[in-house]
Amino acid sequence: MRVFLSVLILIFSLQSWTKADGISDFEIDGMSIGKSLLEYYSKKEIDNQLPKMSSFYKSDKFKRIFFNPDSNSEYIQYNFHYRNDGSFEIVELKGGLIFENKIDECLEKREEISNNIENSINFIDKYKDSFSHKADKTGKSKIHQITFVLSDGEINISCYEWSKEIKNNRPWRDSLQVSIGSNLFFDWLQYEAY
Repeated sequence: MRVFLSVLILIFSLQSWTKADGISDFEIDGMSIGKSLLEYYSKKEIDNQLPKMSSFYKSDKFKRIFFNPDSNSEYIQYNFHYRNDGSFEIVELKGGLIFENKIDECLEKREEISNNIENSINFIDKYKDSFSHKADKTGKSKIHQITFVLSDGEINISCYEWSKEIKNNRPWRDSLQVSIGSNLFFDWLQYEAY
């Protein structure tokens, strides 16, 4: 019994040593912040995809692009923000899943992902929030978000619940999105992008 207890103590103490420390340690389908987008897609693929993306940023410091993953992914789409300086360094990465008119299922999946993240990464703070999406002036579209704050960025797990009016006028659908972003990206988004 003493050996079994010692083994358990050793296993649990080793688990804390293996927790990720920084935003670049967290991955979505093997992709992470700080890597070049060129490690995952060719320059030709990027050039072909860019015209399909519309962004309304005043600053061109970063570019935004999306790709549809292969069939091995749980996600239906990847979204990236990357440096527009020739390095193609990824500063924000997002994976999305559709939960059309299934907000309870989305919130359940959000909790499952949150629990996995909480057990695998060292974070400074964690909080939950629900708020109206700025794109919907009626205030009916909601974002239900869990945020993990790290020293060098954030991880957000968000359920987007769009109003009928938004769905009738835009191609947006209710979804769950897992986002990894660097502090550099969030500072740009807050102070330069718009």
